[in-house]
Amino acid sequence: MKHTMKHRLRRLLAALGTSGALLATAPLAQAGEYLLTDLGGFGGDWIGMVATGLNNSGQVVGYAYARGNNGWSSDDTYMAFVTGANGIGLTSIPTLGGSWNKATAINDQGWVVGTSSINPDNGDAPDDTRAFVMPGAGATPRSLGSAGNSTASKINAGGQVTGSFINADGLQRGFVTKPGAGALQPIGTLGGATSTANGINAAGTVAVNAENRMRGDPTEPVRSRGALADASNQALTEVKVPGYDYDNIDTISGVADINDRGQVLSGAARFYGPDGGVYLTEASGAVKKIELGQLATFHGGGREAFYAGGNAINNLGQIAGSFTFTPNIYAHAYITGPNGSDPVDVNTLSFVNTDPSFYGEFLYASDINDRGQFVVTGLNSHAYLVTPVPEPAVAVLMVCGLGWVCWRRRVPDRHPGCELKA
Repeated sequence: MKHTMKHRLRRLLAALGTSGALLATAPLAQAGEYLLTDLGGFGGDWIGMVATGLNNSGQVVGYAYARGNNGWSSDDTYMAFVTGANGIGLTSIPTLGGSWNKATAINDQGWVVGTSSINPDNGDAPDDTRAFVMPGAGATPRSLGSAGNSTASKINAGGQVTGSFINADGLQRGFVTKPGAGALQPIGTLGGATSTANGINAAGTVAVNAENRMRGDPTEPVRSRGALADASNQALTEVKVPGYDYDNIDTISGVADINDRGQVLSGAARFYGPDGGVYLTEASGAVKKIELGQLATFHGGGREAFYAGGNAINNLGQIAGSFTFTPNIYAHAYITGPNGSDPVDVNTLSFVNTDPSFYGEFLYASDINDRGQFVVTGLNSHAYLVTPVPEPAVAVLMVCGLGWVCWRRRVPDRHPGCELKA
């Protein structure tokens, strides 16, 4: 009898594992169509919405704005928000006593980070912004403890927060906190005066942009360079892309994000000239350029200049960002497949729940989760969650796998070697 039960249990677990694997990977590898969820708005003077981040439950964060356009408010009127799972429900986030706030990231525990004013008059007083964390739904936001102005950019599963602050010398420096949004630790530079921290993975490795002053000569100009910081000692390691001369002062670069596999999303360019690009660097050091130049041209045509940026990378290596071919033309959002493969203009995707006449002009893809869901902001001042829909064949396989499990539980095992004889 024990043998029979173990035999059935193995089959049950195998079937569940197969079905679960199909369910987990289908939206990422097999999506041909997508579901578009408008996050809605707050009404009144709140004329626009910007989505900035999301977690693996599909909770989205961002901010609403009034009296402005394209994410900008003419009088600094902003309000941070967070949604429920899969972009459903919209909740405003209280400020730190000031007149405005913005949310920038959320982890899988529902902890939200962002930036808040502490000046209730919405004026231009110094030291009036602070990085904040809201540790879960319904919690009261709190400052991360910087003495001067600060902003928060990302938060990992352990509650380590990255961002930037103004130090006692009036210089901007990146920071990373201890787990649980604990004590703030400054991050150094590459010989220049300033740095910013843009992303962090589960291991605590931080994506940094830092000023680099060549050869230590104070008369030379400084350029931004991308680097990684070890959260344990803040030592910076420059991220370099083949084909660029890093001994040349005119080479600039940046690191936008890093995932839990150690894949780094970066960019590099020369200070003069439009020859920059978006790159994925593997933990092994191998570098891949994300080929965006073949995507659809814009209204107005022309390719006299090309600009592209990456904003986020998930744990499958899917990238979210934006690109444009010509100056003064609106950007287009893009995403890629796993490991930076097959980039696609979000404006060319097929949505199962929109009218054929719908034209959102999606400008920016800000973040992407491990389910392949991503957030975009449109020219129409709306913010959206985009969810992959599995291909029909994959859906059938998932149903068949789950059906087999149910059938096996109802039918007795007839294997004679596994039955207990009376």
